[in-house]
Amino acid sequence: RAPTVAPGRPVTVEAHLLDHAGDCYGERIALDFVARLRDEQRFASIDDLKDQIARDVEAVRRMGD
Repeated sequence: RAPTVAPGRPVTVEAHLLDHAGDCYGERIALDFVARLRDEQRFASIDDLKDQIARDVEAVRRMGD
């Protein structure tokens, strides 16, 4: 629901495609959910959200090891 940037927004799926340099906006893609990193949470600032996303990316990279 993006509580930090758009409270009250409908449920959506936001995917971070690691190491992908292309543009997928407007394209149809298929996603497989393999693990849940954390529950949704509201952050005090966009910078706090960015920091958490960086930690999430590192956690995903460790999963692939």
